Amino acid sequence: MTQQKRISNLAFRFGALGIFGIALGWAIAILIEVDSLLHIPEFMARTSLSELGTYSKSPAAVFLNGGLFFGSLSVALSCLLALQLSKGVAHGVFWFALALQFITLAATGLFPMNVHHLHMNAVFAYLCSGVLLAVSLLSVSKYLSPKLMWLARVIAFWVVVAHVALLVIPQYIEMSQSKPLLNYLIVVDQITSISPKPEIWWQAMTYWSSLACVVTTAIIKLNAVRSSYR
Repeated sequence: MTQQKRISNLAFRFGALGIFGIALGWAIAILIEVDSLLHIPEFMARTSLSELGTYSKSPAAVFLNGGLFFGSLSVALSCLLALQLSKGVAHGVFWFALALQFITLAATGLFPMNVHHLHMNAVFAYLCSGVLLAVSLLSVSKYLSPKLMWLARVIAFWVVVAHVALLVIPQYIEMSQSKPLLNYLIVVDQITSISPKPEIWWQAMTYWSSLACVVTTAIIKLNAVRSSYR
């Protein structure tokens, strides 16, 4: 077995383990909170990831935060391993951006809403690094198979739209009412907690969809790395 194949296998295994940990943490946390599987969409439309990970509010917080922290660190490590196999600057930037994205996600698990200021900054870093990830994903999507290429491009487009919307729309609303721009922590606070809650909390739903896109990106690219060194 060549060294490159060993590294690709390690990258895939750490990535698979991390994604399983994140998904397991999410699943356990949500199932603890809902009475029926049919209520999951409604629950996610009215509950943010940050609220689900708040120790004083959610009995499921330890599962969610544990999965986010350890799972995201495992995926970040797999990205750094894959970085060693990068062919060209574009792939190097992509793996760095994906590792950074999961490090910021790990930080949201390590610093839940109970540590308010640190959690807000971790979420803000996640949103900013997501734009870099989306741009770099577009640049490397041409190396995937046709079906995965278009899926990657759709994901990249949605991540840019979602993250920019979360950061810009609240500012636009303030400007349209001739009010001063909001501090970035206030903008992030509308993503993590809000009172009273609307029927459809678009910030929370958009953030959940962003997380799903980032995890899917990791699955696609790590599987591509393993396939190229079989």
